[in-house]
Formats: sequence, C-alpha cells, structure tokens
Amino acid sequence: MDIKSSVQKRVEWIKNILAESGAKGIIYGNSGGKDCTLVGALCKLATDNVLGVIMPCQSVQNYGSDRDDALLAGKTFNIEQIEIDLTDVKIDMLNALDKELSKSIASEYSGTPAGNLANNYAGLCCAQLEKWNEAVEYLEKFDTKDDNTISPAAVGALGNAYAHTNQLDKAVDCLKKAAKMDDSNSLS
Repeated sequence: MDIKSSVQKRVEWIKNILAESGAKGIIYGNSGGKDCTLVGALCKLATDNVLGVIMPCQSVQNYGSDRDDALLAGKTFNIEQIEIDLTDVKIDMLNALDKELSKSIASEYSGTPAGNLANNYAGLCCAQLEKWNEAVEYLEKFDTKDDNTISPAAVGALGNAYAHTNQLDKAVDCLKKAAKMDDSNSLS
C-alpha cells in the first residue's frame, strides 16, 4: 500500500466534500482513539478550520486516559478542542429508554423475542442508572435459552445487579454461569 497516495486521496476527498457543501470547516468527535486521531489529522491536512469535540460520559476512563489522549491528539495536530460532558444526556436517555422499554415494549410484546430483549435492555438501563432492584426485576425476566450471543453478558449483568442488592450467593452463581456460557473467555 502506498501510504502517501492513500493519505492524499483521503485529503482530496475531504476537500471536495468541503467545496461541494460550502462548509467553512470541520467539527469531529474526538474520543482519543486511533480512528478519531486519524480523522482529525486528515481533516487538518484538508483545512486549517478544524474543531475536535471531546464528549466524556459518566466513565472514569472517559474523564481520564481517553480525554488525555484526545487532548494530546489535538495538541499534536494543532486542532482546537472543546469538551462537552454528555453524562446528563446519557442519564436522560437511559431514563427514557427504561420507561419506554419496560412499560411499552416489554409488556406489550411479552413472550416474543422483542419483549425478551426489551427486558434485557431495560435491566441494563436500570443498572446504568444504579436502580439495582429494578435491574434485577427486568434481567430475571430475560430468557437466555437458545441464545449464545447476548445471554452470557445478560447473566453477568444479573450477577452484578444481585451483588449490588447484597444477594451475594445469587451473584456468584450468575457470574459462574455467565463464564461457563461464554466460550470467548471475555467474561471468565
């Protein structure tokens, strides 16, 4: 692969989009990862008017190493960076999803694959919101039979929810079950 010509083609492509759209610059989301860093560098080669937006969201890693990497990428390529904390947006979204998934989809489609998945997602939303008793309620309704993809993680999430509600024996049982279910070793 000829890297120089590959970079030049991508930069020209970005310049063409700017020209066709009439845009005066580029705004991109900067997570600090290699993909965002590459996008930022290519955009900067196409135009000097580039802004990186760092959007941490409720995670220690988002506020730590990811943010630091994003700032370093901006500094390295001389790209202005701004930061918008999305924690409140995430919480609002999870609350809305929890309400919609649990009250509408899970109950209306009870006994169907969609209703089953809605129970899992509602449980995960509740866990993210630290509504552990509700998380247990929904995750216990999720039927794991005939599924090897989502079930190991769902059973692991139920184990975590049990741990947060001080049901430690159930937590250990679920976490062991999840590890046995997952043949990729990502949970064990």
